[in-house]
Formats: sequence, structure tokens, C-alpha cells
Amino acid sequence: PRDFAYGLAELNEVALTSYPTLKAQRRKIDREQYGVELAKKDFYPDFSVGLTYLNRPGMPEMYGVNVGVKIPLYFWQKQRPAVAEATASAAVERQRLENITTLLFFRIKDRYLAATTAQRLLKLYGTTIIPQSSLALESAIAGIIDGEIHIGAARGGLLGDLTLIDVTIKDAQGQPFVAVDTVRASYDLW
Repeated sequence: PRDFAYGLAELNEVALTSYPTLKAQRRKIDREQYGVELAKKDFYPDFSVGLTYLNRPGMPEMYGVNVGVKIPLYFWQKQRPAVAEATASAAVERQRLENITTLLFFRIKDRYLAATTAQRLLKLYGTTIIPQSSLALESAIAGIIDGEIHIGAARGGLLGDLTLIDVTIKDAQGQPFVAVDTVRASYDLW
């Protein structure tokens, strides 16, 4: 079997850059930060300049110029709470980003550990357990044939139920990957 090509740090880095939910949450944080900046601009006075043109039948043309200044004299009543609200909303979105990131890292680590554990188990079965079981089975059969093992003892123990496990590792193109075949046989030696 092929070794898992990526490490946990690499998977986390890829997830940080390409996970769509994180990208969307970062956009929400940007939006809330713009809201904070906009709320802070309400502390400054607003200036307005306007030009008006009127043309009515039977009257001469009229022009008007408007200049206005809106000064926030009572900024503590409206502007400060608006800034506090926008700042709190931005903090909530940052916390959501942290929660999403933590959950994403947990899922990646969980699946990474499952994949590497399965890979180690496959190696263990392929290199140790199955070869040892095959050798024990061949030895028991050879002992029975040579008469070294009493058939009654073998019947109740080793050969009463025989399970052979064939582990073949194949992918979709027929190349070796993973498949487990189990053959169970029951022998009656009498």
C-alpha cells in the first residue's frame, strides 16, 4: 500500500487557504470591520453643498445654492452605542471564525488519524499477522499429516473452524490497493 503523502500540518494549511466556509467567514469579518469604521465616521460632522435650478413657465429661471453642516453635538447618545454595537458584532464574527477553524482542524485530525491507523493496521496484517497465521496453519496441517499432533486435539482446537484471510490491495484500475477476503471452513476429521 502507498503511504499517506500528506502530514497533518500540510492538511491544516491547505484547509486554511481553501475551505469555503472559512473564506465566507473572513468576508463577514471584513464586512463587520467596515461597519465599525462607518460607525466611527458618525462622530464627524457632515457637510453638504447643493445647487438647485428651477424653470417654471411664466417665471424667470431660478437658481439656489445650499450649504449645510450637521454637527453631532449629542454623540454619546447615538454614536457611541453604535460603535460599541459594531465592535461587538465584529468580535462575534472573529469568534465564529475561530470556532469554525477549531472544528475544521478537529475533523482533519480525526480523519488523518483514522487513515494513518488503517494504513498501519494493513501493514501489520500484511507483514505479521497473516504470515504468522499461515505458518501456524501449515505447521498444524503438517503435524497432523505426519502424525505428530493428535487429531482429536486438533479437531477441537486449531482445525475445528478454519478461517483464512486473504488481504489483497487493489485500486479501481486493478492495481493493488485494499480488499479483504475471508474464507471460513469447518472440517470434520472423523
